[in-house]
Amino acid sequence: MLVLDQIAHYATQAPTNIAVFGGAAERHDSDLTYSQLHQEIGLLAQQFSEQAIRHIGISLSNSWQWLVVELAAMQAGVTVTPIPPFFSEQQVKHLVSQGQIEYVFVDKLAGGDGFPWPNQVEGVWLEGTQTLKLADTDISLANMPANTCLITYTSGTTGAPKGVCISQQLIDQVCQSLMSVVQELEVSQTLERHLCLLPLAVMLENIAGAFVTLCLGKSLVLVDQQQTGLSGSNGIDVPTLISCLTTFGPNSLILTPELLKLMLMLVASKAYQHQLHFIAVGGGHVPQAILQQAAGLGLPVYQGYGLSECGSVVALNTPSAQRFGSVGKPLTHIELSFSPSGEVCVKGANALGYLGAAGEPYQPFDDSIIHTGDLGWLDEQGFLHLSGRQKNVQINSFGRNFSPEWIESEINGLAGVSHSAIFGDGLPFITAVIALLPNVSQVQLATALVQLNQQLPDYAQIHHWLVATTPFSFENGLLTSNGRLRREQVWHVYQHDIAAVYSSSQYVSAN
Repeated sequence: MLVLDQIAHYATQAPTNIAVFGGAAERHDSDLTYSQLHQEIGLLAQQFSEQAIRHIGISLSNSWQWLVVELAAMQAGVTVTPIPPFFSEQQVKHLVSQGQIEYVFVDKLAGGDGFPWPNQVEGVWLEGTQTLKLADTDISLANMPANTCLITYTSGTTGAPKGVCISQQLIDQVCQSLMSVVQELEVSQTLERHLCLLPLAVMLENIAGAFVTLCLGKSLVLVDQQQTGLSGSNGIDVPTLISCLTTFGPNSLILTPELLKLMLMLVASKAYQHQLHFIAVGGGHVPQAILQQAAGLGLPVYQGYGLSECGSVVALNTPSAQRFGSVGKPLTHIELSFSPSGEVCVKGANALGYLGAAGEPYQPFDDSIIHTGDLGWLDEQGFLHLSGRQKNVQINSFGRNFSPEWIESEINGLAGVSHSAIFGDGLPFITAVIALLPNVSQVQLATALVQLNQQLPDYAQIHHWLVATTPFSFENGLLTSNGRLRREQVWHVYQHDIAAVYSSSQYVSAN
């Protein structure tokens, strides 16, 4: 257990170094040194072992408590299921029922009344939390591989996302590879403090953010959404976020593409004077124009790629090996191959399988290769490039194949565009549904699309378009929880408008 071994090492070698900043900068009552973190993990792990607990859920805000619960469970051999704060009540009920979770840790002030499953308050096992014992669960029915350490739920395209069973070995592999990356960087000595802006329930932040930081003996900043200004899947209080960034002065962040756009705005407007040396961006494709803008502003942005089934990170750009338009080189424990159709296949970093429903067997990954469903290729320098999802490939009525994600990324890189979805399957040309940022006019959009069309081949140009009536969001079903497009849902909402726009005057000409 690499992260636990490293914490134990620093608890001995650097016991007073801060492992977690957990409160306001001027107060240190919520901070933990490495010695204290190691002690808290040991005490809670002992309680888990004494009570023979087998499966817990974590429904906490980002905090040192969240980290202690997870690491104590790992030390005691207890399976952990993080419960994303942006999941709906229906999704939480599905998660609890499928995994047959025995106990859930919740914030102390929340109590058991707000948890959408029959429970009784068991008591306080850890300062600042309450432990709920869930009713009507039978752990013997939880069908998962015997060595499942962590169950992470995909964002899903339905109300019932899949639970991916992760082993400790896979977590260690990812941590070790990312540690090697960071240690090789010239700026590694300046990456002293990482701020977790994404929820720890998101495996990317959990492993690549929190675990790797602790493995390197650095400091984490773990504060709740009231201090970060980020709520749900896409709610943002900008002044609060600026205050948080300024107060804690992080050297590294992990951002989604949408948060990266916001960061660019804050830096460009001089609302935030950053001390950042490494910003990893994942969870979706980043338009090259955005990356170039970041470089122009001096923001150290490095795009990566991964998926839950591979332990969260597969490839990553770094300061010593970066190529715009790519998602970086594969990590050292990863071996890539490509199917005849161009699908990216990953070997060397495999989850154990998908959690089965209660009373049903789990779904193992039978071979040693994960078929990602993403289309891509390696260039001559070994950088991975992605072109879209295999299932989303569209063919126009002239027989030209294209990946909509490529064109959408170009649209999303235009000033004033929040999200877009294009439709051209079986059609002579492409139509686009485009969500604009506030105070952006349709005239501005039309001008930008004309310029973009001049850079695109004819079959990829946007000939018809309409402005979305509402922003794309997780709450209205048009985005997944990590910001990826739900194309079928967009089509369902706008299919009549798309048909009608062909006879409208909204036409983008390249002339």
